[in-house]
Amino acid sequence: QLECDLKYLRNHGYTTILMSDLINYVYNNGTLPEKPIILTFDDGFLNNLTNVLPLLEKYNMKANISVVGYYSYLNSEVKDRNNVFAYLTWDDILDLLRSKRIEIGNHSYNMHSKTSRRAGSTKNSNESEDEYYSLFLRDTLNLQDVLQQKCGYTPQFYTYPFSFYCEQSE
Repeated sequence: QLECDLKYLRNHGYTTILMSDLINYVYNNGTLPEKPIILTFDDGFLNNLTNVLPLLEKYNMKANISVVGYYSYLNSEVKDRNNVFAYLTWDDILDLLRSKRIEIGNHSYNMHSKTSRRAGSTKNSNESEDEYYSLFLRDTLNLQDVLQQKCGYTPQFYTYPFSFYCEQSE
């Protein structure tokens, strides 16, 4: 299905751009192609490397992948290479970055949940604003720092887990 979608986009004149292209356009008067489109993939699954990247190369396209730091940490330790459910390791992320077709986004270090414990990046009712802000900032900066240390890369955008956010997270 993805390949059919990529063919459709190419055949109808769309050009994939990265989030940095959009950021440059909005904040620095950059330019965009006539029909720009952003491809995004959440969570950082291994199949982004094994399935998506080859298709991006085939159709000369780019994409943005938002990774969950804790998932990459775990997969870097156990090296689970099951293409159906495994996540990208730090080395996999490096390979994606080297392709120049992928930009990595911050999808939280460990706030990717949809439970009563926490819903994504939202503030729990029992937390003070200061407690929440400290937790959110610590989690976000943790992934920023780890990606810089492991991959020499600092994400320029944040993708809210499950699109759950709150006024304080903005």
